[in-house]
Amino acid sequence: MSIATFLQDGDTLLHSAVRGGHLSILQWLLERTEINPNSVNKHGNTPFDIAAEKDRLKILKLLLERTSIDPKKVYKDGNTVLHKAVRSGKLEMVKLLLKTSNLDPNQENKYGDTPLHAAAKGGFINIVKLLLERADIDPNKKNRYNGNTTLHVAAENGNLDIVQLLLERTDIDLNKENKDGDTLLQSAVRCGHLNILKWLLETTKIDPNSLNKDGDTLLHSAVRSGHLNILKWLLETTKIDPNSLNKDGDTLLHSAVRSGHLNILQWLLERTKIDPNSKNKDGDTLLHSAVRSGHLNILQWLLERTKIDPNSVNKINDDTPLHTAVRSGNLNMVQFLLERRDIDPDKVDKINGDTPLHTAVKDQNLKMVQLLLERKDIDPVKVNKHNKTPIDVFEARDWILEIDNQIKKQ
Repeated sequence: MSIATFLQDGDTLLHSAVRGGHLSILQWLLERTEINPNSVNKHGNTPFDIAAEKDRLKILKLLLERTSIDPKKVYKDGNTVLHKAVRSGKLEMVKLLLKTSNLDPNQENKYGDTPLHAAAKGGFINIVKLLLERADIDPNKKNRYNGNTTLHVAAENGNLDIVQLLLERTDIDLNKENKDGDTLLQSAVRCGHLNILKWLLETTKIDPNSLNKDGDTLLHSAVRSGHLNILKWLLETTKIDPNSLNKDGDTLLHSAVRSGHLNILQWLLERTKIDPNSKNKDGDTLLHSAVRSGHLNILQWLLERTKIDPNSVNKINDDTPLHTAVRSGNLNMVQFLLERRDIDPDKVDKINGDTPLHTAVKDQNLKMVQLLLERKDIDPVKVNKHNKTPIDVFEARDWILEIDNQIKKQ
């Protein structure tokens, strides 16, 4: 039998020697020229891959010293062997790889993470220390997809010790933003790590009033992420204006409604002076925002506990919350609104003078039409600005007769 014979699963004798941890046999095999040390088995693994997987350091060292193995190889999962070692927290293997190979410590995997990102994400502070000792390490390198630096990664994953270690360096940029415009503070807030937020604001000169690309303050980020404890702490200890608006003109109340955090909405209305009748840049009230984001429980609570006009119109089409619900096709939301007697079901929009019924017909939403016509005070023949009734605005389709029948019944 040839020494280069392939065994089960496509393994060579080298694979088998590595798998069994037989160092002396491996040394003998490597002296033979007939066998390729880079041969892959049916699973796509080389002997080197198996040694790394099984954490066989002596064998790894031997393979790196005596073969032409490329340690920069990217595996099917998008990682190099260094990424794999880091992600598994294998400190000794990382040391070995960095000492005996020409690995690039800043090489990205297919997800845009460097080994330093991976170490910060996993909370492996000793590996972070080891990587930071390299003169060629770039501690500010960003993930090409989300723009996160190692600091962002450490903050997002709640690893305060790594944040502190990184900030001991003078070449770390504390104020770098990711692709969402999030600073280190925004990342800590969004992921709910109050301990990191406190430490940063108490020990660094980072600006608590920084905004992300959406114009969100740290307060907006805390609200959006549902972290009431962080919101309370920020309002108690910083001077961030609770009435600040983001680029959409959203108040903290709008952000709470959009994100579906009723408990935060209730707390803000009880503890702050933010106007519950405020509108954003689109003219949306909190009711519009609740409808648009599909949070029926919040809509119900707002209509029961506040004095927001249920027929108020926004700036887009002069839409009421009912118009908005009809346009979104949310039957449950529309049904709830129609059950309230303070809702005007025939209020018209700005552009065409359409009622919600006109809108439902235009959208070819038969179930919505049927639901609207259950309100006996809806005028099924009301004309819009173009002197068109709901039935007139619709071009001929198969179900036009069904709508016509529904309106005639009304």
